[in-house]
Amino acid sequence: MAVIHGPPGTGKTTTLVHAIRLTLQTERQVLVCAPTNTAVDLLSEKLLEQGVSVLRVGHPARISEELMGTSVDGQVQNSTYYKDIKSLRKNAEEYFRMAGKYKRVFGREDAQQRAAFYSEAKIV
Repeated sequence: MAVIHGPPGTGKTTTLVHAIRLTLQTERQVLVCAPTNTAVDLLSEKLLEQGVSVLRVGHPARISEELMGTSVDGQVQNSTYYKDIKSLRKNAEEYFRMAGKYKRVFGREDAQQRAAFYSEAKIV
């Protein structure tokens, strides 16, 4: 773990890109964070330019449009299974909604049905 701090234009991003590339020669993956989304976007762009595979994590509204394809949401949307994933998510939400309809005090059968809905939602 390291902290690189300094004024703009002093080579922090270049240093990080080199350090990450060297680390990837011996490790499978590297976790990198920065204090701002803009800093993470810049680092991600520089890594992509160097041919490093990047998975950008963060809220989609905070990720630059150019990097959406590297985000988890972007990769899911670009997946050939996106329609299936969307359908499964909708089914799971429906099961959770149905399970949430049961009141706090209910009978044994209602409790079993509620448990079945929650179980089905987790499987989906």
